[in-house]
Amino acid sequence: TESHLSIHTWPEFKLATFDIFLSNYQKDNTQKVKKIYKSVLAFFDGKELQKNEIVR
Repeated sequence: TESHLSIHTWPEFKLATFDIFLSNYQKDNTQKVKKIYKSVLAFFDGKELQKNEIVR
């Protein structure tokens, strides 16, 4: 599995979704993912948030 950041936007609906996956079998990247998450969230300055977190 490869690490990735996917961002999908629907400006006509004022909607954006994003997915962050950081893979590394030898190291816990939880804090790095949280930092990326906060940065993306701040960039889009969303007013409503629905968060689904899956820890693998």
